[in-house]
Amino acid sequence: MREEDLPEVLSIENSSFPNPWRDLTFLGEIRNQSISFPLVVVHSLHKRVIGYIIFWKIFEDVQINNIAVHPDYRRLGIGRAVLEGIKACLNTLKRPKSSPKESKARFCSVKSKNAVSVPT
Repeated sequence: MREEDLPEVLSIENSSFPNPWRDLTFLGEIRNQSISFPLVVVHSLHKRVIGYIIFWKIFEDVQINNIAVHPDYRRLGIGRAVLEGIKACLNTLKRPKSSPKESKARFCSVKSKNAVSVPT
């Protein structure tokens, strides 16, 4: 994710959550490169942002802070593909030399009201 992605990211954020993150929150994540991994999903044909994920990797702990997919692209498996891709590459991400451990446990907390995210 880059600062120039923010208009599209904010559009997705605002259409996804009743209490959306503000632009300064996203900027903080983009600039906090020591632990934050803000990534966007770009549609290969349309060249537009259709989703994003922001997670932290602190030593062996991983925390997903935000994930969303544009409403027009939901229920197509994009969110699942993003999570699987992150899971596959977690242990190859740059981490401090003092942390030789791998990321072992991964948890995701979803509010029960979020019917779009809860598998059926």
